[in-house]
Amino acid sequence: MNIKAKYSLDDNDYLAYQLYSASTNDWIKTKRKKEWAFTAITFIVLGMLFYSNDNIFLGNYFAGAAILTAFCFPFYSRWRYKNHYLRHTREVHKNSFGKEVTVTITDSTIEANDYSGQASINLSQLTEINETGQHFFLMTLSGQALIVPKTKLDNLQGFSSTIKELSVNLNIKHNIDNDWKWK
Repeated sequence: MNIKAKYSLDDNDYLAYQLYSASTNDWIKTKRKKEWAFTAITFIVLGMLFYSNDNIFLGNYFAGAAILTAFCFPFYSRWRYKNHYLRHTREVHKNSFGKEVTVTITDSTIEANDYSGQASINLSQLTEINETGQHFFLMTLSGQALIVPKTKLDNLQGFSSTIKELSVNLNIKHNIDNDWKWK
């Protein structure tokens, strides 16, 4: 098993990783649901408070806000988190955009070379492989990830079969979610 891939990453690749990680993180999913519930319940309580004080206009206003929140908050939350991660990505990784990355997978290591230096990752350090329709995310014990965009690979079939072989040989969890979208 020896395969080499050359590609460059842009802000959308880093963003896809951030969003995928957020969408699979139970803490973040729970936090988003709690924000949704808290906002809707706050509007309901305010509406009831104004109704009890015979202020029908503000009672109706907050009741409408609660209904609107119940239906629209997931869209707002999706937009807000995406923009947050996009700003973060553009700030933290701005010097990496468009720079060539070379990844070589051997029988014992993954070698990554880019403008900033080299990294050698023992295959025993891989914990999980996440695959979406557009990317591979190779996760390590340290929590770092190697982002490999499928659309920028010259030999996608070869790389994909190497990833499957890694998963089987090392007994690593391989999550295939080709229909994944940020929601």
